[in-house]
Amino acid sequence: MPEAENDNSSIQTGYALSRNYAAAARLNLQHYCFRDLLGYNIHPQIPVDPKDKNLSIADIGTGTGNWLTHVHRELPHARLDGFDSSLEQFPPKGWWPPNVTLEYLDALKPIPQELHGKYDIVHVRLFLFVIQNGDPRPLLDNAMHMLKPGGHLQWVEHDPETVHVEALHPEEKRSANEEIVRSVNLLRSCGWVSELPAHFENAGYISITHSTHSVPPELRMCFTHINLLAGEEVSYVANDNSGPESKGLKHRALLKEAFEETKKGVCMVWSPVVVLGKKNK
Repeated sequence: MPEAENDNSSIQTGYALSRNYAAAARLNLQHYCFRDLLGYNIHPQIPVDPKDKNLSIADIGTGTGNWLTHVHRELPHARLDGFDSSLEQFPPKGWWPPNVTLEYLDALKPIPQELHGKYDIVHVRLFLFVIQNGDPRPLLDNAMHMLKPGGHLQWVEHDPETVHVEALHPEEKRSANEEIVRSVNLLRSCGWVSELPAHFENAGYISITHSTHSVPPELRMCFTHINLLAGEEVSYVANDNSGPESKGLKHRALLKEAFEETKKGVCMVWSPVVVLGKKNK
């Protein structure tokens, strides 16, 4: 597996992951794993009509646009707009599905007036390390602005409070995976995820529902590999890599050790959450 390259532009924008081809491949794999875990792209509680040509959907933090590509297959007549603070992982425009557009947008800053009240559904996924100061309210407010009256916000997120290490055999070494989990548990500013339904309510959403989805055994290896890939990206982008004793180098050694543990049935288990909310009519 090629190692992620250092990405100085990511450091400058505060994004701790890479945007190169390896990172794009991780995002695409991540999409397929979440689709398999949840069993849907759009939550079945959100009413959609495949024949409705007036249906508009926004994907915030669209990355490679893969989620929209699959929604296009379900809703070929809907307007599907993807937004991201970087254009680097967008496919060439000639390869977009005909009802998909991909555009620049910093979703943590004020939303342009032309996007207000435009969408029936706004989709957000995995903003764990993007939300600033542990406060999702700016993004919740912006999504509310983008929604039509009666529109729905669907937010899918990793919850650090659920992550733990499991092993097929109790005697197996698991220290590297446990050390990674300890570092995740130190992310105090990510406590907002477990309180996301309350944040929805405080932002004015109604009809709020919340569900937790524990990763089943058959998907744990894949999700663990995704987490290791993300950790490798962070080690290049956000850590010091100036010498043989640098934090980045040490973290990559830890990731390789954790990978060896997974071969013997050790893994990090996450339970992602899905929160739905509706804009009042």
